[in-house]
Amino acid sequence: MRPEVSPDTAEFARDLFRAAPDELLPPAGGDCYILGSGPKGAVGWHRIPAGAYLLALNKAIMIAFQQRWPWKPAMWLCATPEYLRHPEKYPWWAEANRLCREHAIPRVFSWQLAAQGIECEYTFYTCPSFGDKHAPDDLVPGVMRSGGTIAGVAGQLPAHCGCARGILDGVDMIGRGYFDGSLSERRQDGQLFSEIEVAVRSFKACQRAGLQLCTLTETALSNYLEIERV
Repeated sequence: MRPEVSPDTAEFARDLFRAAPDELLPPAGGDCYILGSGPKGAVGWHRIPAGAYLLALNKAIMIAFQQRWPWKPAMWLCATPEYLRHPEKYPWWAEANRLCREHAIPRVFSWQLAAQGIECEYTFYTCPSFGDKHAPDDLVPGVMRSGGTIAGVAGQLPAHCGCARGILDGVDMIGRGYFDGSLSERRQDGQLFSEIEVAVRSFKACQRAGLQLCTLTETALSNYLEIERV
């Protein structure tokens, strides 16, 4: 079970599963779109229907603003403390945070990121990580576990909420590029994300919980999971 306090925060009054109103969470039996920041994210976004429940991950929130979508993403999810620790490496972060605040898009951060002192609307605990081979294989009630990039974390939300489908867009999991043309220093062209095996473990747990996994765009996850192309 999730502990009531994290190692770096005094209390968890803003925990997503305890603090968020029901209407903020994805609807049971419905679809939940998950927008990643891979190059294909800017290609598939126009196929997301108006009014769909959409989770925007990391830099992908900027697609919504740049494309002037007529509706707002339901949440902006981020987990990495490095965005705040090294702003020179992530120049998009401050602007994304400002726009989400101004447009009232709920900012949902991991406890590790929230512990850096950044304001956000909701937090989520991340242990036990799917990266820990000794941790449970299945979802832990009330916890969005870390491991496998932010996409692996985000997929757990619709699974916990009883959604019928989790539909990916721009969750490429391969290569070094992003939708805006910037490049990662951590990977090379054509290289699989080092976290992909852990992401697979996370998404398999979501599938066992009843979530049908689909994708609008090509993803390397398809080599490891049954994912319907829609």
